[in-house]
Amino acid sequence: MANYTFVSGVSNSPLRIQRRSTICMSGDRPSAPSSLEEVLVGAVTGVTYGIEGGLKRLRVTVLLPGLNDKVENMFPFNEELLFFVTRALATSQALDTLHLKLLFESTGQAASARTYYEKTGNPTGENVSYGSLLPKEVREGGGEGDAYILVSPQNRTGDPVILDVEKILNRAPDAIHILLNPKLEHNQANIAASIVETDRRRGLIESFKEVYHYRPLYVVKRPTLETAQVGLLHYQYGRPWRVFTGSEEDLTFADEFESLPGRGQISKVVETGTEKNREPQSEEEVQAIKQSEQQFLGDAMMP
Repeated sequence: MANYTFVSGVSNSPLRIQRRSTICMSGDRPSAPSSLEEVLVGAVTGVTYGIEGGLKRLRVTVLLPGLNDKVENMFPFNEELLFFVTRALATSQALDTLHLKLLFESTGQAASARTYYEKTGNPTGENVSYGSLLPKEVREGGGEGDAYILVSPQNRTGDPVILDVEKILNRAPDAIHILLNPKLEHNQANIAASIVETDRRRGLIESFKEVYHYRPLYVVKRPTLETAQVGLLHYQYGRPWRVFTGSEEDLTFADEFESLPGRGQISKVVETGTEKNREPQSEEEVQAIKQSEQQFLGDAMMP
């Protein structure tokens, strides 16, 4: 993934947001972000516009290689990249005057993040502090001067972290809360819960407004079982949801939607684009690829 090579210790200057008239456009057609910096600028811009628009609960999804568990076999988890993305969000102009706390999965990870920023010459501002994803880390009754970035909160078997997220929200209801790469859906906790409780938790997740979404779309090739990118799902606050098709080096705008497209909608757009660019093959190979794509699209491509 040459275009998205991650280099630690780059400039510690805050990322400058891009105004709507210039971002992600190529002529009259939208274009996909083509570098790590463009992805992060888009995320920071989405957060800034969201907060300026009055949002208190924001969600950011940045599934670059190294942050996407669907392709960990090709791109192992990269904790430094997670720290780098987190710091980029913390530079949002809308957070400059707020007391910002970065809440990581554990106190150990929070300490690692602080050490990483110091070693790479990218310390966070004086308004930034660190903690773990626990309600006690949040100032009770926190008001409009407080903000929290919840870094990759995820339910684990027998450990529904979403309940801690709920307590954090209740302790500081007027603060700004930003979820970065959350995995809080009910089935990710693998626990038994009533329908009413499941709906309540789903409502909590849906109370967060997506302000940026970057998700490469993959399929598994048969019979080699190699993973290949076939598109990208992209969104920035104030713009349509957009689907691009093709590989990372040649992404082409395919369609857009006013709201998050469903699994079937994405599959249809991607399959159409894939068919146009596919080299001629035998009928048996075509059917086998279609079958594997359908299975993988249904399991791995959707948020």
